[in-house]
Amino acid sequence: MFHLPDLFTGFFDLGHTHSKCVFSPWEGTPIVVPDPDFDFPALVKERMEQEEFFTNLDAHNPFDSGSPLTMPPSSPELKASLDLTFNLPTALPASQPNTPMLDMAPPSDAPHPSHAKQQSKANGNLCTKHTHTSSPVQTEFEIEQAPHASTAYVRIHEDSWKKHHTLQDLVGPKYGFKHCAWPGSDAISIIDREGHVIVVMAEHPNDPDWDNVHTEVADKLETSRRHCKLDREHWHHRHGTFAALSNGISYGGGQMHPQNLHHSMKNTKVLSSLLNCMAFIRLAGFGSAAFATWVPSLFCYYATHLCNLLLHDATLVINWANSIFACVTFNFGPLTLCFHHMDSGNLPFGWCTITTLSKFDYHHGGHLVLWDLKLVIDFPLGSTILIPSAILHHLNTSLAHVDYGFQSSETHWASLTANQWEKATQMQEDRWQMGLDLFLTLEELQTM
Repeated sequence: MFHLPDLFTGFFDLGHTHSKCVFSPWEGTPIVVPDPDFDFPALVKERMEQEEFFTNLDAHNPFDSGSPLTMPPSSPELKASLDLTFNLPTALPASQPNTPMLDMAPPSDAPHPSHAKQQSKANGNLCTKHTHTSSPVQTEFEIEQAPHASTAYVRIHEDSWKKHHTLQDLVGPKYGFKHCAWPGSDAISIIDREGHVIVVMAEHPNDPDWDNVHTEVADKLETSRRHCKLDREHWHHRHGTFAALSNGISYGGGQMHPQNLHHSMKNTKVLSSLLNCMAFIRLAGFGSAAFATWVPSLFCYYATHLCNLLLHDATLVINWANSIFACVTFNFGPLTLCFHHMDSGNLPFGWCTITTLSKFDYHHGGHLVLWDLKLVIDFPLGSTILIPSAILHHLNTSLAHVDYGFQSSETHWASLTANQWEKATQMQEDRWQMGLDLFLTLEELQTM
């Protein structure tokens, strides 16, 4: 049975935002993938075979990689011996190097250990409350068959389908997708045939002020677009034809090591304003809290790697202290319609959070489409959905650096002896199974 580390439960109050608003009561009926032919393990295997044609680990350029990056930093390696290990989930093998996380060292005025233990127990009880009352949506998808690169560090790059779809098209006889009329008031999970939780409709916190939060964010993005310097690559990219800027730590597109994305002075000023907006900070915190609540083992994996990365390179800067995600994309619109795509530069078993904003009737447009699952989901304003975006093709309707010792993959492999090469190859083959083990079933969540 999976157990959360005490450090984790002491740092994150599962099922609550930082302001103690409750979210994700896990009372919704789960959805099963409706397509009987959907085979998630087969999809994973297919992508693994496809990856054999790629010799470059960085097979994908981030969709806005046209933005210049900062010059390679010359930060010295840390000489101090840092023990960052803690009771990680049993799904992580002991031989697996630690990977990204914020420094979770308790402050000098941290509560007495007995108090922390009591809080940890209370958080665990809250998590149990959420998971025990949730009913998932079952699908025929098998997570084990999701496509990924041979190293399982990035998702295999695939071209987008540059076409927009309407709700009527997708649920009609041509495609036969199932329409999920999610009201956003309950958290609902989507499970594959093996019971893995592969998508979470996390609704929003039980906060009477939440409508003002997402309305402020939408207005801020609309106003900020007019002050950005947006070139062609910012408007035309593989996700669609709308204005977008990414910010944070990036690794890919020929980079030798992770770096912070660099922008023009004008765009930097706009992005700084967005990052310091309290409404955005609250959205970011909720996304990470929902991720920690529903996918705690993978959250710990993220946290450990991010921590090691930041300790290794002091030049790297995260977007928000309350967010586990290294990078964020701001979609400025004015009409954000995504093509059929996957985020193939991401960790194949990694997740991302998507929050719907602006003013529109979500019953008639803006639905989240999960193509592999043949599902079209209502996406109420201000709600958040979490998906493994490098595995599942997604769109909306109309209206690995730390594990290589902080060096490039080419340098890493060239430095290995024959014995080390054999061991590293075996670890590489086992890595996808390790990632799959981080997808907990609803039953495992309910027994935490």
